[in-house]
Formats: sequence, C-alpha cells, structure tokens
Amino acid sequence: MATIKTMNNISKKGLSLFGSFYQVSDSVENPDAILVRSAQVDTDNFDGLLAVARAGAGVNNITIDKASAKGICVFNTPGANANAVAELVMTVLGMAVRNVDKAAAWVKNLDTTDPDLAKTVESGKKKFAGMELAGKTLGVIGLGKIGVLVANYARWKNMRVIAYEPYPNAANMHELSNKVEIADLDTVIAKSDFLTVHVPFIKGVTENLLNRKNLAGFKGSYIMNFARGGIVEMAPVNEMLASGSLQGYLCDFPDADLIKNDKVTCFPHLGASTEEAEENCAVDCRGKRSLRYRADGVVYHIGDEVRVLNDNLVCLFVTEVLELLHHLVGCAQEKRCLHSRVLVALSRLKDCAENRVLLVLEVNVTGCDNGLS
Repeated sequence: MATIKTMNNISKKGLSLFGSFYQVSDSVENPDAILVRSAQVDTDNFDGLLAVARAGAGVNNITIDKASAKGICVFNTPGANANAVAELVMTVLGMAVRNVDKAAAWVKNLDTTDPDLAKTVESGKKKFAGMELAGKTLGVIGLGKIGVLVANYARWKNMRVIAYEPYPNAANMHELSNKVEIADLDTVIAKSDFLTVHVPFIKGVTENLLNRKNLAGFKGSYIMNFARGGIVEMAPVNEMLASGSLQGYLCDFPDADLIKNDKVTCFPHLGASTEEAEENCAVDCRGKRSLRYRADGVVYHIGDEVRVLNDNLVCLFVTEVLELLHHLVGCAQEKRCLHSRVLVALSRLKDCAENRVLLVLEVNVTGCDNGLS
C-alpha cells in the first residue's frame, strides 16, 4: 500500500479518486508522497519520499533543489486555478479604477440618523469618481494559462492588451486573442496604463523582474501582482507610490509594510480560493497530467497523460538532464509521438542548461508504448 500525507485541506472530490491501494491522511509519518497546497515542504524531512504533488501552480513552498538532488518528483497543477485567479485580477482592477472599496467603506461610516442622508450621499459620491477600463491599455507580463485568460478578459472589456512572454507555449498561445500585441518587456511597461504579472517566482530568473530600472519607464496608474511575492521589487514601487507617480499597488501577498501603506490594496492570497479551483487542483494532483522537474537551473514541464496501472501511479523519474534528452529523442525517433515544436526546442536545451536559462518543453506522449501513456 502506498501512503500519501496531506499537508493542507484538500478537496474531498480529489481525495475520493484515490483507490484502496492508497492510505491518504494528514497523520502519515513516513509517506511515499505528499499532497500539499500552501504549507512549506522540506523534502529532506521525509525519508523514502518519492513525490510531492502541489495542488496549485507555484512550487516555491517546496524545496525543489533538495528534491531534484534525490530524484523526488515534484508535480504541480498549472491551469487548474487559472480561471479563479484571472477573474479575481479583473475584478480587483475594476474595483480599483472605480474606487469601489473606498466608496463602500465611506458609505458604511455615514451617520444613519442624518435627516439629509440622501443629499450627503449625492454630494459625497464625487470624491470617488473613477475611470473606465475600456480604451485603456493593460500590460500582461507572462502568457501562461492565467496570463492568457487575463489578456482575453481584458480584450472582452474593450481594452488594448500588450503582452510579454519570453518562452511562449504553443498551446497557450493558440488560446490567446489575436488582438493581443506581443512586445519586449520594456515596451510593455512603457506603453501600459496598468501592469499585471503572471510568471512563476524563480530565484535569479524572475526575481525582481519588475525593478527600479525598467519601472522607471512606467507612466501608468496601477501595478498588480497576483503571481508571487519577489517578482516585483518593492523599493521603487514604494517610492513611486509616495511621489504620486503610481496611484496604487494591488497584490495577493500582504506583509506588514504593505498593509500599512494606504496606497496598497492587499488580499489574503485569494487567487485560487474558490470551490471550483480547489476541486480542479485536487483532481489534477490525482490524475496528474504534468511533471515539473528541475536540474541545474532548467525547469521542464512535461505535459503527458500519466498512466495508472493496478491503481499505481506510474510516472517518469529523471535524475540527469541527459536522461531526459535520451527519453525525448528516443520517443521522437522510435515512436514519432512528440509535438514537432519539441524537436526544435531540443536543439536549444544544451545552451539553456549551460546558461541556466528557463526552458519549458511540452511533450505529447499519448500513444507511446513506453509505460507512460
């Protein structure tokens, strides 16, 4: 019997998919696998651990380097919570530009015994006059599943959308509105009225992606970060807020300094906090369609349908970059079941690995007679 330790409340719909072969509980002491949402996981604390499944997109709460060194697979569920996050981003932006939160708070503090309450309301509403989103430019940094949805939602609101994505994924790009403009990062920053970031936090790669140098070119009014803390360098943002050149900063990751700043609106990490998103993440963790593996600074995202045999999850364990290469090349040569774009990506892999550049590969192995499909 395989043992799985849950380290957060996981949707019952997802947990119900585990059969009798599995013991799933938060009290498991020496688990074969861990199922987690936001709790911190140090893989060195669990002897014999084979895999960690993150019911969510990011994996920065898991010790990826330690897991990689021991050959422990770390799964995530990219896209399972994408709609929840995208809807929240657009809701928050609409709230900010119309001063909805401030106006609602003002109304709550009115004197209900005031005989001229109606007049007070009418005279006071001018303090909360805002702007419309239609016709404004939204800069989207990162066109993963969330970024694409945000861009498309903005287009449906008749906004101009300009986006930056250094490593475009063909499947995501096919979902992107053809009205979205693609540009380099500095151009997106300079031409946007509002900025929103949707990239993973990777130390030394996306850390301070928005920084003092490139934010100097931003002339818009709001910056939003519903991805991860650390992607936006906060020192220049705080200076922009203090000077009035930036109207507001909206984020999902509150800390003491952010909470104290009246020009910052923080939420308690609500991005994926919907019943639907929690169920999607839990279900994806069980019928896992992706493997995220990191070695020598390169992240691989293998999109496959993992096979379940006799209720045992069969997945690919990779310990060296060359082993992954041999697997991909073997599939390409013998089974001809890789997307053609992967063959092009393979030629870049060596350079990316040597230069510690993030590379994302998508592999369709459905139909391969290799124990994975």
